Amino acid sequence: MKAYQHSLGKVLNHKNEEYEKLQMALSAANDQVQQVRSERESRQQCYESHLEKSDQKGVMQLETIRMAAAHSDYLRERIRQQVKLEERAKAELEKTKQRWLEARREVQVLENHKDREEKVFNKAQDRLAQQLLDEMAVNQFFRRRQSL
Repeated sequence: MKAYQHSLGKVLNHKNEEYEKLQMALSAANDQVQQVRSERESRQQCYESHLEKSDQKGVMQLETIRMAAAHSDYLRERIRQQVKLEERAKAELEKTKQRWLEARREVQVLENHKDREEKVFNKAQDRLAQQLLDEMAVNQFFRRRQSL
């Protein structure tokens, strides 16, 4: 059997560090999604208020209509760009979440492995201690028997 190059504790510590980094990245990606979403909602409200204002004006001149239409197109395009940004941020969040879940699984596997190794070690230690006690009892028995 090949000996391990690193102790289980070191590997577990390393995986825990990776997990914490991914957890921070997940939090940052989540914040990014929230920021992009709030910016999109803000632009959406701006666009809707622009439409309401243009509806309330009544009689307008042709140039005003053209300007309003151009501004509406501009706002629509900005909202479309913001939606794309939000979709990309969500995709990045999902990727980060998957990496985080994978890191969490690895940490759990290593922790379970460490626990099993500790149990095996403790059983071996208990067996050795019991063997030593049994040997001492046998020796004592034979010494008493010889002295009689």
